Amino acid sequence: MAPIERALRAARVPMQSMNEEGFRRFNWRKPAVRLITLHSAKGLEFAHVFVVGLQALPYKGESLEEEVRLLYVGMTRATQTLTLSAAGRSVMVDRVASAMEAEA
Repeated sequence: MAPIERALRAARVPMQSMNEEGFRRFNWRKPAVRLITLHSAKGLEFAHVFVVGLQALPYKGESLEEEVRLLYVGMTRATQTLTLSAAGRSVMVDRVASAMEAEA
């Protein structure tokens, strides 16, 4: 999350991050970009969801199937738009690309 936090701060975009020191909970009334983990997204909904860093999945020690399940959870949190982002290729990026091509 750190590179995204730095970019948002540099652009002066209001944000709240789970990565911030002393984080307890978000002020949901405050308009801001919220940076959360896929694990934390369970049960929440957002109009716009950006899932970034797909090239880093699966994380070390995590199974591909578990990471696919978590990605699905994150993707289904979007009620209006979903944006997926990757900086390079990986097993997960290839899997998502194949699924998107199959739907086209």
